[in-house]
Amino acid sequence: MSDESLTYRSSGVDVEENLEANRRIQAYAQDTYTEQVLTRGGLFAGAVALPAGPAGGGARFLTGRLLTAEADSPEQTCLSIARSCRSLVESPAVPVAFLDYLAADRLDALRAADLVGLFSRDFAAPPRIPIIGGETAEMPDVFDPGAWEVVGALFAAAETKAERQEGVELGGLADMEQPALVFSMDGVGTKTKIGVAAGRTGGLALDLIHHSLDDILCQGARGVGFMLYLGCSGR
Repeated sequence: MSDESLTYRSSGVDVEENLEANRRIQAYAQDTYTEQVLTRGGLFAGAVALPAGPAGGGARFLTGRLLTAEADSPEQTCLSIARSCRSLVESPAVPVAFLDYLAADRLDALRAADLVGLFSRDFAAPPRIPIIGGETAEMPDVFDPGAWEVVGALFAAAETKAERQEGVELGGLADMEQPALVFSMDGVGTKTKIGVAAGRTGGLALDLIHHSLDDILCQGARGVGFMLYLGCSGR
């Protein structure tokens, strides 16, 4: 047995690089903040205030759009996702928040921040859409070297459900004096590799659901909806 202690660094994950990426990202995210943002950056979840009651200008129904891609040119992917998200919001839905998720075989803090900067450039323009609760992840041996996974999700609120629009009803929101929505985005991470190697992948979904719920519970919220995407290699 090896005498080397089991640490993130010994497994190939650079925690310091991840923290540096999150620090750099905050400057870009803050450029998109509005008065509705209730939480600081760097958390696993972000909160946005909504108007109270049925007359609050669109706070009864929540809809979302999620786009994802694995690409060797993540810059172009970020620009495409940002523009697509804006175009997919149908009136009378009002954009509430945008979440990003970046993952790579080896995390580069400067490049990760620059990728969020591409989102920020688009969402800082009027009408502003806050970037909150985003996440970066380093996944050794899960992605090909040089490849990045880029995920973007845009959430919007409306008083009623539009035709062909998917989403969740926000029951009980009208009874709240100061309603807020808490958002979080995450992935299973390197546990994917362990699950495949062990031939036991059935618990990965539960792991993701539970730790995503934990992240919003820490903000004093309860779950009302879950947006899911599944990614796999084409090889």
